[in-house]
Amino acid sequence: MTGGNTIGADVRETAPRSDGFLHIDTPRLVKRLKDLGVNTYVYGIWDSPTDWDDLRLEFLPAADRAHIDVWVYLVPPTECSDSADRLRAGRCSRPFKLDFIAWAREISALSSRYQNLSAWAIDDFSIPGNAALFTPEYVQTFTQLAKQTNPDLGFYLTTYFSAASNPAFLDKYAPYLDGIIYPFLDDPNWNNHRASTADDRIRDLLALTKPRALGLVFMAYANRYLAAMLPPTAGYVDEALSLAEPMVRSGDLDGIIAYGTPLDGDGQHDLRRGGMWGDGRLSLHLPAWSPTHAGEAAVATQVVSVDPDAPRYELSFWETDGQDGGPAPYHAKQVLLDGQVIWERDATDQLPGVWVNGHDWQGRIDVTDILRGKTSAELTVRLLEKNGVSYFPVDVAFDHFQSLGFEIANPDFEQSGGWKVSGVANLNAVIHLYHEDESSRIFETVRRHFRPE
Repeated sequence: MTGGNTIGADVRETAPRSDGFLHIDTPRLVKRLKDLGVNTYVYGIWDSPTDWDDLRLEFLPAADRAHIDVWVYLVPPTECSDSADRLRAGRCSRPFKLDFIAWAREISALSSRYQNLSAWAIDDFSIPGNAALFTPEYVQTFTQLAKQTNPDLGFYLTTYFSAASNPAFLDKYAPYLDGIIYPFLDDPNWNNHRASTADDRIRDLLALTKPRALGLVFMAYANRYLAAMLPPTAGYVDEALSLAEPMVRSGDLDGIIAYGTPLDGDGQHDLRRGGMWGDGRLSLHLPAWSPTHAGEAAVATQVVSVDPDAPRYELSFWETDGQDGGPAPYHAKQVLLDGQVIWERDATDQLPGVWVNGHDWQGRIDVTDILRGKTSAELTVRLLEKNGVSYFPVDVAFDHFQSLGFEIANPDFEQSGGWKVSGVANLNAVIHLYHEDESSRIFETVRRHFRPE
């Protein structure tokens, strides 16, 4: 599945045509899809005013010859810039924009010519700002129009967990739908790094969709989600697909979408290397739209080995965050030894994105009084909520710990071990490892699942 704001999820020509636009490169895109082993491509109409013509005149017939089904994917009002100027139009599903009666008519007619056009869908259907257009009466009108032309043409809505798990929402629209596309985000925690809850969330939704005769499609992020603090990795994609695949085989799921799978070359799918030193860092973060309560924390800890004969003990580290002022105290960055806070700073107290060695003027911290006479101690790094928030996203990074008189395992976060990480609710602690070829890793992971040898 392509998607605007993903990176490399479609394949476009490298030079504009006579109309000035970069069109879909149909031969290369079809080849990449065949390489990937997919049987269906969710074709987004959003990025360019030429997407619809590229679909109907070039891509759809080529996909038909390649035995690839196609779903047409449209955007709602919240993602539509409705300018009449074609050259300065911004993004919207063109040419029919928000006229879904016209879309139903044209898509169903096209599906009568090409049987591989098997479904259509609308993005972010349930988020605020779209309900005024998508009344049940309006949805009934355009879905019935499409079914009159092609009764076999499926119609799906993409809706996040909060609405997909709401019986009232499902009852409101179920008579007009074939199914729900569910974007998995470790709900309700809004992240792309913890996939272990996928099985439970899918079962939660199946308990609601099955009795209403609605299909369910699981959407795993194989590319960035803008509200999440970390991009997905190949390991994350592997775990998410592994949990969902048995439910496809059993018939519980209609299918799996690997959203934004990087198709166009080997470039990094997200530019956030993140670390100051090497390719790894510790990330303590809170995603957008994530409430917290006072006392909750994201934590990384380990037991360090102390040399009891050392004449003195020191600790140094580097840290940064993306906050630029704002109310305080809310997010407190802290380092502790044996439960004693040895360093603390509010997340709004420094320039965003600037790595500093503790406080700007501080440097190494003398911890001799705490460690003298000990052979071990507990080192803790945490992001502590001094007060609860309703919306205050933050991503705090730590890197390059250095010690004198004691040993720290994995001090530069260049591997996954050494630290025990934990979080509460939406607060997350993750050792994030950057790979320059992450997009290729993700592509190969999806191919291994979709096209097993």
